[in-house]
Amino acid sequence: PEAPANESTSGTTGSTSTSPNEQPNAEDMEAFVSTYLETASSDPAAGFQMLTPAFQEASGGFAGYQSFWGSVTNPRLLEPARADADNLTVAYRYQFEVRGEGSKQDDVFLHLEFQDGRYRIAGEE
Repeated sequence: PEAPANESTSGTTGSTSTSPNEQPNAEDMEAFVSTYLETASSDPAAGFQMLTPAFQEASGGFAGYQSFWGSVTNPRLLEPARADADNLTVAYRYQFEVRGEGSKQDDVFLHLEFQDGRYRIAGEE
């Protein structure tokens, strides 16, 4: 494997790209949150795979994760997510329906992990 020879010769700083980025960026982190909310509510097993192994365990394993996300429908961001690419954190407020309980809101602060061009949720405050 070769070490990166030149870090900033592409001239694409600040631009968007459809190819996987080698470094985290706020736009991709914000898109990840939207994808995660949709995935977790429609397919909790797939949403669970968007967590790091350590956070899967901290979430009570799949049974604990499923106990929440299995009852959530129609999640939607109430305002755009706010990502900090330097610290791999993203904050957002969302509204969702819980079967048998009605509409709820939550403010979430996530810690992400970025590896091989992919984000995973490593923790939540």
